[in-house]
Amino acid sequence: MKTRIFLLSLASASVMLSCTDKLSEQLMWDEGVMATIPGYEDADGTRVSFVNGLGNFRWSNGDCIGVCRSSASINGTAAFTLLKGGEAVGNFINDSFSLHPETDYYAFYPFAAGTTATSFPVKMVTQEQKANNDLSHIGEFNYMSAKFTTNSEGKASFTFSNIGTVLQLHFTSEAEDTYRNLLITSSGTPFVISANYNLSEGTYSASSTNASFRVSFGEEGMHVYNGENVVISAVILPCDMSQSTLSFSIQNDKGVVKEMSFAGYAFSPGKVYHFYEVVHSGNPPYGGCPDGNHPHAIDLGLPSGTLWACMNLGAEKPLEDGIAFAWGQTNYVEKNTSDWSNYEFMDESLNNEWGITKYQIADNKTDGIWYNGETFVGDNKTTLEWGDDAARKNWGGAWRMPTKKEFEELINYTKQSGTDSYNGSGAHGRILYKKKSNNSYSLWDTHIFLFHDERRDFGGYAGTNYWVNWYWTSSLGSETRKAYYYYTANGYYNNSEMGEGTRTGKNQIRPVQSKSN
Repeated sequence: MKTRIFLLSLASASVMLSCTDKLSEQLMWDEGVMATIPGYEDADGTRVSFVNGLGNFRWSNGDCIGVCRSSASINGTAAFTLLKGGEAVGNFINDSFSLHPETDYYAFYPFAAGTTATSFPVKMVTQEQKANNDLSHIGEFNYMSAKFTTNSEGKASFTFSNIGTVLQLHFTSEAEDTYRNLLITSSGTPFVISANYNLSEGTYSASSTNASFRVSFGEEGMHVYNGENVVISAVILPCDMSQSTLSFSIQNDKGVVKEMSFAGYAFSPGKVYHFYEVVHSGNPPYGGCPDGNHPHAIDLGLPSGTLWACMNLGAEKPLEDGIAFAWGQTNYVEKNTSDWSNYEFMDESLNNEWGITKYQIADNKTDGIWYNGETFVGDNKTTLEWGDDAARKNWGGAWRMPTKKEFEELINYTKQSGTDSYNGSGAHGRILYKKKSNNSYSLWDTHIFLFHDERRDFGGYAGTNYWVNWYWTSSLGSETRKAYYYYTANGYYNNSEMGEGTRTGKNQIRPVQSKSN
């Protein structure tokens, strides 16, 4: 394949032609059909991609364009006629064929065995990209079609439309490496490997599908350097994959596979869809921390703008547990606060759950001192004041304990993942990522890590181990004696949820800030 032609004409007597250098010069006549070869466009329609070579479409000696009449017959004679390389394939009318005046035709590329009067086979086999950002293989799968009508003299012009869709993976390599192949896998709608394209309807019917397909890089592989921007391209048949996740798995010469996942699209023909990722090397920095001077306020892109601390209150660094507090306790004194007699807000004459002196609500617990008989006489305070907020009291500044609503927002607006060894450290916990437009997450992305400090199992059964932790909110619970907490676990149980527990329980605290501060 060596000659690129962007505008060519077909002699009226030859409706499927072999395109050679010499022939292309001979065909620049006034008679016949003028065909325009299009290039793919970005999915947003803002620019034409692959400008060099107008889509990198490559004619080669022996390549053929097919032309057939769109009507079933003309003058009672079968209308389907093809020529390939000057040789007849199909039926002839009086052993010759010319374009009829004022007649509808279909044109298509390339010619293939199995072509009928109104459809032709399309195959998306294993694709091979020769080098980084080499687009030459796109032309090998550049199926095109067009419909046109001849004028009164039997002349016509038409523009081909691309049948395929181009996917481009862009990433920056942060280490010198040699890649061997790229496997693209769909979690839902499969890729169409082969199909019959209907010229009259502009649609295809799948004859073979697969959940994945491969782009290979040849025997020598694709060698890239540290910091090099890499572009890998593939052609697929367009389909609606908007409910699917696309996984791009690229393998190097050591057999190491790098996974990148993205949300799918309703792919349209003739368009290019771009997927961007960074392939990192070395150990990622923690979350969004710019340096080792913790704590940092991490912006997880939450609707409220709340910023979450990179570590627990009382910890010295993100990958360790902090100090457990009773709800409303602000000092680091290790005392048994599970006993109501040691609780911060307690009537010493009672020393039980009915003697709570602060943060009281009308909960119908009439045995509590916040009731006088059946009448509620409590303070109706439902959120810790600054003086009782352990984060504000110990870290100062704008730091404070999160509310129940803010923890619920954290659950609903982050991508969560449990781990039994954060970044290979052996630390159990939950990673909460700032959400991205695609579905690909790594420790290089902005996130926080919630440490799990307690190992449990389910009834002593083997294989049921899980690790847990609880984090207080600043919000009082549904009863005066309770407060809301956030529960998180990984292992046999892998979930996170809101709950409420007795205020004397000792839980961790993950401070927050409001973005405006």
